[in-house]
Amino acid sequence: MDFSAKIDFVISRVNNYDLSRNQHSQLIIQICDLFSCAMTEELSQHQLSLLYFLSNLIGVPQYFDLLCKLKNIQCDIAFSNNLIVSSLVRESFLFIDSKNKVHIFQKEIIDTFSSFEQNRYIISAPTSFGKTFIVFHIIKKMKYENIVLIFPTISLLSENLQRLLNLVSNSYLRKYKLITLSEEIPDSKLNIFVFTPERFMTFIDKNPGYRYDFVFMDELYKIDNEFLSNDENFEITENNRDISFRIALEMALFRTNDCLLAGPFLHYSSNETMINFVEDNGFVSLIYNDIELVQKIHITYKNLRRQAFDNIEFKDAKSSLNKGDRIAAIIAKIAMDETIVYCPRKHLAEEYAIKLVAKKIFKTKHDDRFDMFIEHLERNFTKHWCLVKALKAGIGIHHGTIPKYIQREIIDLFNNGLIKCIFSTTTITEGVNTTAKNMIILSHKKGIKDLKKFDVLNIIGRAGRFNQHFVGRVFILDEELSIILDSEDDILSHKNYGKDTIKSDLDLAITKEKYLSGSQSSKKQDINENYNENDIPQNVRDTFLTIFPDEKIKIYKLILQVMTRKPKYIPDIIENINHRRVSRDGLQLLIDVIRRVIPKDDKLYGYTEKGDHEYSVITFMLNSYMIGGFPSLLKYEIEHGTKIDTAVRKAAKLVYNIFRYELVKHIGLIDLVYRTIYANIYKVNLDEVNGFSSLLSYLEYGAYSEKGRKVSDYGVSQNLLKYIDNNKIILDDYEKILNREIEKITS
Repeated sequence: MDFSAKIDFVISRVNNYDLSRNQHSQLIIQICDLFSCAMTEELSQHQLSLLYFLSNLIGVPQYFDLLCKLKNIQCDIAFSNNLIVSSLVRESFLFIDSKNKVHIFQKEIIDTFSSFEQNRYIISAPTSFGKTFIVFHIIKKMKYENIVLIFPTISLLSENLQRLLNLVSNSYLRKYKLITLSEEIPDSKLNIFVFTPERFMTFIDKNPGYRYDFVFMDELYKIDNEFLSNDENFEITENNRDISFRIALEMALFRTNDCLLAGPFLHYSSNETMINFVEDNGFVSLIYNDIELVQKIHITYKNLRRQAFDNIEFKDAKSSLNKGDRIAAIIAKIAMDETIVYCPRKHLAEEYAIKLVAKKIFKTKHDDRFDMFIEHLERNFTKHWCLVKALKAGIGIHHGTIPKYIQREIIDLFNNGLIKCIFSTTTITEGVNTTAKNMIILSHKKGIKDLKKFDVLNIIGRAGRFNQHFVGRVFILDEELSIILDSEDDILSHKNYGKDTIKSDLDLAITKEKYLSGSQSSKKQDINENYNENDIPQNVRDTFLTIFPDEKIKIYKLILQVMTRKPKYIPDIIENINHRRVSRDGLQLLIDVIRRVIPKDDKLYGYTEKGDHEYSVITFMLNSYMIGGFPSLLKYEIEHGTKIDTAVRKAAKLVYNIFRYELVKHIGLIDLVYRTIYANIYKVNLDEVNGFSSLLSYLEYGAYSEKGRKVSDYGVSQNLLKYIDNNKIILDDYEKILNREIEKITS
């Protein structure tokens, strides 16, 4: 269908438009397609006026703005036309300030928030909808004073933190204090807390009476373990991750009237547990799953060889080619546009990237910063690292065990057009905004498990970006994906709002009595009796709610035993750590305590084994990390015969999954128990007792100072964190750039 025929078709649909949601969503797709077709046309003034009218009719004036931007049109709309006048009025309705306008659905959500009422909403919408963007304008409209933004991972926190830092510096948010550290003391008013669920819980532990005006929690689906299987952003015990979200959510709802929960492609209207959650907590569901603002066109590899796709011929992508060659054949045809290639595992992302390097498809573009970044990576990871080789060829790699600051730089290079292709696992699908027009999906797997329909929709959603593309292309190289897309929608559930759901001991503490079965209620009572029999203090019971009660009791008894027999032993360990005198014996004590309380199937348990050695594996690694940071771990792996690509993955997994989550959690509890016992023995205030705060700070952030901890969330190298802590470190040219950026946004 040519452009004129498409105009006739759309006008006929407009004439029959009945304002229903289903017809609205269909009309958006058709008008989006019309704008895409208009990109190749010489447009008359009349046609431009019509396109302007159509984009405002559907409430997406950004389509017309993008057309003018991409075609470099200085448009002079004929204001005498009555339709154009009405369109101008409609467009003005979507301006929320002098510079920003929203699409009609974003405006609907912002308008639902009303002063002097409880505002609790759940948004479900595709990835291109702009859910986080809405939050900032809700804050502005409602004039909230204390705000909590909860993001599921440090990566997502980091991405949104950069946006917030700019807003706090240059906009209506500049009057707010931005808080990312759980131990930071807020002002009496006007605070924006940016936390992960775990940090939010820690802040509540330290400030139990604190209340908020508004809470936003992103990626709501993470309350349900079914959606977390093989989540490589957090390769830890799966139950612990979803319980963190549920506990944080319950804590938040208890402390705020207004709350916005968001996620992509959520389906729960038929699930009793979610119905109970929505009704009990006064939520209203705002479902926009059918509103796709960037048209997605997808094709299987089989059909790709038979027909043109988006006016491009792919007939030379022969079926006899191996998968690496197929990828190269497709990418060679679409090399002008940014492409993401979804891979089921980290090592496959690396392997396919290196195979593409040999094809020499891209003419690489470098600026000074890119060159400095490459030099930085060669100096710290060697020139043999697969990522270095890939970047030199205009290709990126993105997965959960690439250090966070490198991930961020790769996305920036990609969005700025300096690299044209990224090979990624599911890390790219969780809130990372890119300029990718193309998505190539290689497999129906995520690790060793099948992708869910939810996963596939999320991956497809990364093709094309609203306000940059009208169309996103999706290439499906695994026929099983079509079967998954045709399957039933994945249904979200909430195990704490159903009487018949299986609940762990951790769930019992946050589940209302009416949703506990008889046996679960008895188990909850047994836990409290066990606490009482062992004289466990209330502050230990009520904090670190992601650690099982029996583990808490064991840790309390072990620390009490050490304090009774050797009262100076733990204080001496703390003194050494606080003075940067790292002792393997001291670290081994902590590991021994942890080993004796965690179950043998815990992922941390294997790291605690000693074998025939005096110290456990994790003690050696932790000692190395405390002395030299991430580079020291990498050196350790390489010296023990690990190849560089595997060494980076292993070192990063240890730092980001084991040290920053598992060890922080358990050593944090040991710290609280020790300080509680010490305070009771010596009759002092708990806050006056020196604990393992220095060690905990380094494990979670890789830094000791407050500024270093804040900067860690922004994403920087270990060397720069050392420099921030003591200013005696020599920075390379790339790190100097990062340091200047940090000084600018944190000053």
